[in-house]
Amino acid sequence: MKLVQDFGNFNYSISNISYINVSRDKNFVFPYKYGKEVHSFIVPESGSMEYSFFDICETIHLEKGNFLYIPKKLPYSATYLEDSTTISIFVFDAPLNELPEYMQKPFVRHMPGRSESFDNMTRTDTQSGAFVAARIYDLIYSMEKSDKSVSDKYAK
Repeated sequence: MKLVQDFGNFNYSISNISYINVSRDKNFVFPYKYGKEVHSFIVPESGSMEYSFFDICETIHLEKGNFLYIPKKLPYSATYLEDSTTISIFVFDAPLNELPEYMQKPFVRHMPGRSESFDNMTRTDTQSGAFVAARIYDLIYSMEKSDKSVSDKYAK
């Protein structure tokens, strides 16, 4: 028996993909007064952070085991809450602005089972555009799955 799966086309495409790994000490504040020109996923490796979004008056606490999505052009500041806090930042653009509706605002999601795949990334892995793109698509899939966790029958 042969298993054939056709996943069709994605409803979105990503470009301008990059990866950044940052370590900072407690009380370091990084403001983005105009937001970034790209979308970002923040994945903590150690420590914790607080993100303040000025335009929507929201503050999000972020720690290992979760990831944060930040849409492009949204002003915010990031405050490191512990010494030696390390984060991975996956940035990308969606050239046709066709990302799903739920990706229009920042949010945090838990990463069940995915945390280890991010912990085990090597320097060589992060230098590969295909590897980083796969991680971004994995995070989008995780968000999509979480967003659809409520049955359409019960969704309002």
